[in-house]
Amino acid sequence: MNRFVWYVTFVLAAFCGGLAAQSGPEIEFQYPAGTPHPSGVADTSWGPTYVSGTYFRTVRVVNLGDATLTLDPNFTTTESNCIVGRICHGPPYGNGWQTTLAAGEWQECSLTVTPLAPGPWSFTWTVSNNDTTGGEDPYVLEFSGTGLASQVGIAPALRVLTHPVGGLIGPTLLVQPVVEALDASGQRDTSFTGPITMSLMGGAGSNMQITGTVTVNASNGVAAYYGVGVDLTESPISDVNAVFSASGLAEAHSGFQVRNFTSGKGSVSANVAGCSTSEGGGLGLLALGVLAALLVLIRGRVFRRSVGALRLPALAQRDQRQTDRS
Repeated sequence: MNRFVWYVTFVLAAFCGGLAAQSGPEIEFQYPAGTPHPSGVADTSWGPTYVSGTYFRTVRVVNLGDATLTLDPNFTTTESNCIVGRICHGPPYGNGWQTTLAAGEWQECSLTVTPLAPGPWSFTWTVSNNDTTGGEDPYVLEFSGTGLASQVGIAPALRVLTHPVGGLIGPTLLVQPVVEALDASGQRDTSFTGPITMSLMGGAGSNMQITGTVTVNASNGVAAYYGVGVDLTESPISDVNAVFSASGLAEAHSGFQVRNFTSGKGSVSANVAGCSTSEGGGLGLLALGVLAALLVLIRGRVFRRSVGALRLPALAQRDQRQTDRS
C-alpha cells in the first residue's frame, strides 16, 4: 500500500473518531458572552457589594453540540444571605426561558443579587439538561461575594441621586446619572468640587466600555453626567454594574441595562462542534461514505497495478517464445 493510501486511511479514521466524539448536545454557560464558566466552579468576581444594593449579571447558555439541547423548565436556586432575581429574555426578546436549543443556538438571562446583611453571601443556579458528557447534568452555577455595610452617615461617601437608565447600544443613556458627595454625617458636602469618575464594576462584562464623558467635576457637591453611553455588541440585553468613585469618599454603585434587540434566537454556529447541519448528522454520514468509497477505489487501483506488474515478465516471456517459433 502506497503512502497516499495510508494518508487516506488515517484521515478516515480521524474523521470517524471525531464524528463519534462530537455527537450529541453540549451545554455551556458563559459570562460575559464567549467566556465559559464551568459547572461547579464558584465565581467570586462580583467585587464589593453593599447591603440592600442590587447587582446584575447577564448569563448566556449555549448549545455547542450537534443535536438539540433540552433544558428543564424547573431549574432551582439556593440562596444564602441574599435575594436572587432572574429574568430570561431570549433572544428573541420577551420569550422567556427556552426549554430547547438547536445546535449552535443560545439564550440569555439576567441575574440579580441583593445582599441582606454584612458578610459572605452566595447562591447557586442548577439546570438539569440532556447533555450526557462531562458531568454537566445538572449544570450548577455558583456565585459568592461579601456584603458591605453602607458608609453613608458613617464616613464621607458618594450617593447616586439619579440612577442611569439604559437605552439602545451605542447612543447615550436615556437617563444620565447624577451623583452627590456626602460628609460623615450623611449630609451633602457643598464644599466638594473634585472629580467623580464612572466606571464598570469587575465581572460586569469584559467586552463592554463606557463612552462619552466619564469624569465630571462636582459643583456644590453634585456631579451631573452628560453624553454617557455603553458600547458592546454581544447581547440583546446586557446588565451593567457601574461604580462611581472619588478620592477620599466611599464609592457608590448603580445597576442598569442596555439593549440591542435581535429578531431570532442567537447563533454561535462558528463554535459548534462537529460538522453536521442536522441533528442526525446527515452530512457527516454522507462525507463518511464518500471517503470510504474513495479508499476502496484507490486500493482497487493499487491492487490492479500490482497484479499487472507481476504479469508483465510472464507476458514478455510468452511473446519471446512466440517470436522464436516463427
